[in-house]
Amino acid sequence: MDDAELVELLDEARTARALASRRGRRVLGRAASDAGTLAGALVDLAEAGATAVVRTSAGTTAAGLVVGVGRDVVVVGDRWVRLDAVTVVRPGAAPPTPGGAPDGDRPGRGATLLELLGGLVDDGPWLQLTVVGGERLSGRIVAVGSDVVTIAADGPGGPAYVSADSIVEVLRSG
Repeated sequence: MDDAELVELLDEARTARALASRRGRRVLGRAASDAGTLAGALVDLAEAGATAVVRTSAGTTAAGLVVGVGRDVVVVGDRWVRLDAVTVVRPGAAPPTPGGAPDGDRPGRGATLLELLGGLVDDGPWLQLTVVGGERLSGRIVAVGSDVVTIAADGPGGPAYVSADSIVEVLRSG
């Protein structure tokens, strides 16, 4: 094979790769319209192993691999975001996160945010809760009730009792 044939072969490969990339972006772009719901679009992104940037009503941004979707929560990178707090999803706009989400962060389709938080009571990782209005509390989950999450907050004072409905996002470390 001479140099001209090699260059032509490389050009064909680049063209095919660019076409596949554009086709993939079109498929992801159609996910929301085909799914009919935001949760459906997020499930499609998770099943495709896609990344996204997700904005919330509290003004926070979660970016990374769309790991999974539960009944009222989506896991994006190392964050759990309440579905009804999601305002904008931009598929493919985030670079892949090295290492991905912590182990155990792939919710079952029926899992709720409170169930995920309840699973943290025993192992007690540090986390940060963002609530409606943008306030952030960090510490360890002590208890989860039907409408309240108790967090042993960092800093002075006792525990903080957080209205479960006010939680917009959970950043989990490890």
